[in-house]
Amino acid sequence: MLTCSSPYKFEAPWTAWEFANHILLRRANLVVLSLAWMTRENPRAFSRTPKEPDMDTLAYWLMRLEPLIRNEGEDEIIVVFANRTGIEGDATYAGTSAVLGIRSGEVRVYGVLGRGERELLVIDTSVRPQARSRHRPTPYPTIFLSHSLFQSTEPYFGTILCVRMLGERPIIKFQHS
Repeated sequence: MLTCSSPYKFEAPWTAWEFANHILLRRANLVVLSLAWMTRENPRAFSRTPKEPDMDTLAYWLMRLEPLIRNEGEDEIIVVFANRTGIEGDATYAGTSAVLGIRSGEVRVYGVLGRGERELLVIDTSVRPQARSRHRPTPYPTIFLSHSLFQSTEPYFGTILCVRMLGERPIIKFQHS
């Protein structure tokens, strides 16, 4: 279990992936992250779309779990992101709580809440996930997350998100289908 993993004062290089490597070393099959992660977006614009997840935040969390995605293990690792939502003072929390399954280069999205949804996310990981993504091996860490399998009228569900590393800086690209 990890609580409030803020990048403030991270001193290890980006590619050290200490937490992800610890998960693999301990052979954990359930990872629970209790977070108070804030968004970088403008609070007013951010709050206009409460049912949309903060894709920048979700992409960042997935990038930090790159070793799990690249792992060739046969067992699925369930990752629960429980993130705070709402605005308090100058802080705008990203919401976007999610339950993901990671196994052999595949990320399964079992459920994800929007940035402003104050709901209880109840997931059965024995049923088909809402979306899947395959890791594509490249010389640099890359994650592709496609939402085309979601059945929703929400605008973000047609989005393909590509995240790659340029040195120690993440590059995020969105393409709408």
